Amino acid sequence: MTIGRETRVPPQRPDSTRRRASSIHDEAIEVATVIRRLAVLIVAGLPINRAWQHLAQSTEYGLRTTQLIDRCAQAAFAAADVPSAILDMSDELFSSGRRWPRSRNRRVKQRAGSAPARDSWNGLAAVLDVAQHTGAPLGESLERLAHSYDDNAETRRTVEVSLSGSRSTARLMTLLPLLSIALSTALGFDPLRILTQTPLGAACGVLGLLFNLSAAAWSSRLVRSAIAVRPTPGLVLDLVALAVSGGGALSQANRTVADAVERFALVEANELARAQLTLDLAQRAGVPASELVRSDAQLIRAEQRAEGGRRAGRLTVTLMLPLGCCTLPAFMLLGVAPLMMSILSLVIVQN
Repeated sequence: MTIGRETRVPPQRPDSTRRRASSIHDEAIEVATVIRRLAVLIVAGLPINRAWQHLAQSTEYGLRTTQLIDRCAQAAFAAADVPSAILDMSDELFSSGRRWPRSRNRRVKQRAGSAPARDSWNGLAAVLDVAQHTGAPLGESLERLAHSYDDNAETRRTVEVSLSGSRSTARLMTLLPLLSIALSTALGFDPLRILTQTPLGAACGVLGLLFNLSAAAWSSRLVRSAIAVRPTPGLVLDLVALAVSGGGALSQANRTVADAVERFALVEANELARAQLTLDLAQRAGVPASELVRSDAQLIRAEQRAEGGRRAGRLTVTLMLPLGCCTLPAFMLLGVAPLMMSILSLVIVQN
């Protein structure tokens, strides 16, 4: 790509020439990096189409991130709608080509547990859309969005670290009955013969496996429930603050953001209602509304970090349920019962 006399979108490079990011494994962090660099280029005075083209020359991102950047560069060069390009491309890349229906309720339900990277890209599209409709300064808006994404990534890391011990415990609990079989074999007994060649042993083996599989499924469900966090908490409030900073009427800000929430399938979790209360307060007090709304967004992110710690603490206790109800019976059926039957068979043979 030549900058200056000629501006064009670079040709698509083969996938084999792209290097996946070696130090950035979380695609959501890649999105934050892209947004931050885009903000710097725009603040430096580059038009947004030139900024996207500069980003498209980079080879440090993962494959999906690079494809999305290239698509944005093409749309910006053709003066097309970049938010729509991001929305369509992210749905294609992160949904295995499936296009979700545009109905708001159904689409939000389908995407409630989606990857943070996809929600981050759609959040960027929403910011570009709201800034375009309200006239808010784009560079500053993107800087704030990148900062909020950094907070979200830190929240996810904090929750995952808090739950790492409980997840290891759940995996160890699943292996406990199988380890008991290995231990019995190492002691010179033959639990596998008992489990496979005797009727009572076979019954114990089948029941033990069923209990063990139930324990694994139950523990995995508890861990998934505990580790699930909203991918972009506070984003809708940030969009409201962006809409207000554009100088428009406070009554119009929520409607503009509501349209963006529906179009880009954002998980808003009653943030619009909370934003309206804050806007009413700002109007009554005669103070700038944008800072009040942004402080609410920061509070929501702090609340999610705290909730993640609470879920980690509860998981340590709730994991005792599959341990007592499923893992211990599986241990008795797969480890203790075959061992006892093996000992009895040896005693009978010797007598």
